[in-house]
Amino acid sequence: MEGDTAGDFHEVMDLRDGRVALVVGDAPGFGPEAAALAEDLRAALRRRFGHTTDPAAVLSELDAALSARGDDLIATAACAVVDPEARTVEVVNAGHLPPVVAEGPSVALLDGWADPPLGIAAARTTLRYRLAPDSALFLYTDGLIERRGTPLDAAIDQLLAASRGIGGARAWASEFARRATERFGQPTDDATVVSLQLTAASPGLLVADEPPAERQPVSLRVYLDPGDVRSQQFERVIAALVSASQSTLDMQVRFVDVTGPSMETEAAGVLAAPTVVREQPGPPVRAIGWFWSASELARALHVPFPEES
Repeated sequence: MEGDTAGDFHEVMDLRDGRVALVVGDAPGFGPEAAALAEDLRAALRRRFGHTTDPAAVLSELDAALSARGDDLIATAACAVVDPEARTVEVVNAGHLPPVVAEGPSVALLDGWADPPLGIAAARTTLRYRLAPDSALFLYTDGLIERRGTPLDAAIDQLLAASRGIGGARAWASEFARRATERFGQPTDDATVVSLQLTAASPGLLVADEPPAERQPVSLRVYLDPGDVRSQQFERVIAALVSASQSTLDMQVRFVDVTGPSMETEAAGVLAAPTVVREQPGPPVRAIGWFWSASELARALHVPFPEES
């Protein structure tokens, strides 16, 4: 859950070299000031990922962003860079809860060294783990499991117990959040979950080496919050993608209002807006968060873009 009063922030980014970066963080406080700080940190990490794919360097940029405010602020964040081909993940943890990895029926913590929170000057340590085929990675904020009267270590143990068997087709952020909510009750603070699933099959990159005789059909489902500025801007990015691709793709777009009383949003496991799902051709590919350009969104959705054909 993120919005105008939430201190949580997250990003899922295509690093253009086959790897994917996931970041989840928690800015201090609650209300508009916390939301503004979270947005500043999210923007800072996107800028830094534009220059480097080193997760330690990215979190060091967030350190600098907090220090520049001069308010003795601290925040937490976990950054994971996943290489699907090599089946590895590099994790940098700045005072955040450890990621959970599901491999088959078993779940475990990527519970290595945790550096001090952001805002406390420290060298950032990168830990590298190998992932099993068909594994899934979950990053989350403390609002998901923190409850008054329950020690954090005990809450993490309960989270692992609730998450057993979550692999395979159930390895979605929505299922992870649902199980946590069943165990702990509804969050009393903002809570965010981001997941990434590795499968044996690739998501199916569309290839347009030669102009096709007929336009390839592509269907997108876009989840937006009409009252959110990022969602309003994202509509323009979608429109630019459709316009740029119309000579090669027959792109159909359906918009879903996440603020409305729709079971569709919950069933799809959508926890943040904007989110876009490429439904056709399958298997589905999901992109979460803000994208600055149509070409960047095309890469995330694995559809050809004229500039890159």
